[in-house]
Amino acid sequence: MLPPNTLATSDRVNPFAWSPSAQSVTCELLDALAANDTDCACQALQTLINAVTAQSGKKLTVAQAEAVIAEAMRIRGLIGC
Repeated sequence: MLPPNTLATSDRVNPFAWSPSAQSVTCELLDALAANDTDCACQALQTLINAVTAQSGKKLTVAQAEAVIAEAMRIRGLIGC
C-alpha cells in the first residue's frame, strides 16, 4: 500500500487535463491501488507513462513529462511492479 497522499491531487489543478485518456488511466490506477490490485495498477502506470511520453514536447513540456514519468516510475517501485 502506498503512503497516504502519494497520489493526492484534490488540492491541485488536475495534472492530466491535457488528455481524457490520461484522466481515465489515473482513475483506473487509483481504483486498482484502492483494491490492492498490483497487476492492474502496474499496467495503468505503464499506460500513463506511454501517454505522457507521446505528449512530451507537444501538449506537455519535456520537463512536465519527465516529472510525471519520474513519479510514475517511483510509484511502480513502491508497489513492486
